[in-house]
Amino acid sequence: MANTLPTNELFAKALMEEINGELFFSKFIGSPGTRSLIVRYDDLSKKEGDRIKIPIVKSLTGQGVSGTATLEGNEEDIKTAEFPLVIDFIRHAVVVNKKEIQTTPYDMLTTGKNLLKNWALEKIERMMFANASANNDIVLYGGDATTIDEIDATDVLSTAVISKAKAKIKASRKCAPVRVEGSNYYVMFIDSFQAYALKQDPAWKEAQREANLRGKDNPIFSGALGIWDGVILYESDYLVSGTNTGSVRYTKALLMGAEAIAYGYGQQFTFVTQKKDYEFKVGIGTDACLGIEPITFDSKQHAIIAVITASVDPNA
Repeated sequence: MANTLPTNELFAKALMEEINGELFFSKFIGSPGTRSLIVRYDDLSKKEGDRIKIPIVKSLTGQGVSGTATLEGNEEDIKTAEFPLVIDFIRHAVVVNKKEIQTTPYDMLTTGKNLLKNWALEKIERMMFANASANNDIVLYGGDATTIDEIDATDVLSTAVISKAKAKIKASRKCAPVRVEGSNYYVMFIDSFQAYALKQDPAWKEAQREANLRGKDNPIFSGALGIWDGVILYESDYLVSGTNTGSVRYTKALLMGAEAIAYGYGQQFTFVTQKKDYEFKVGIGTDACLGIEPITFDSKQHAIIAVITASVDPNA
């Protein structure tokens, strides 16, 4: 295959399209006011260190009127807010030399683009989970634990823990669920060891055997472990985990509702090639100026609940 320098603009467009399409959480992204899990809003006039003002539309809380009651004077104001999303650059590059370009039977430059795309995907997904796990205002624990250090190996994720977390986020009345095919759902991300423990729960086994995701064609259900009590569950490799003072491994699962995360670009991903070392080497680089953070109202997260449980390797 040809190993020629590409048109940077065309490769940058292709790179951005692939990143948008292949992000693990792309199915959860929507524009402001759509009750999506992640609100995306780009402002390409912004630079690093700036803040993108993400418009947030709060759900209506009034009851309206019935029958012949007068509606005039009983209207409800549209409540909006702006969340200031801080953006900064992320960058990476690879390098290939002329000998590799001439002797390799495949296109090394396209390979470089694909490697950078995969790096960007992982980078953004890690950012999302790391930032969503930071400074959580609502935290629940598995079993009878009330702190991380009280967690023992039996304080695992279960259907009871999921229902408790859902009840907590629903009771706050400040977090709307995600609307999918006329039904309301919350979304929960767990790691593989939490998923293993959940699959041992008889209530979970029965629920998935009887209902599972049959007939669910919306993309939001694709790849899900299943549904329990109106919560769609997914596995992720990027959740925050650790070991407590009792040497028990734990993981911070995340249950989210609508408008939990803000995501935006001040500059979309570029694609840059650079000849160096007397044109013996070609560097291939990319950068983007973006931000991804939990949305807060009144300085608090209302659409994320951290659920910390034991996450023990069943093979250990």
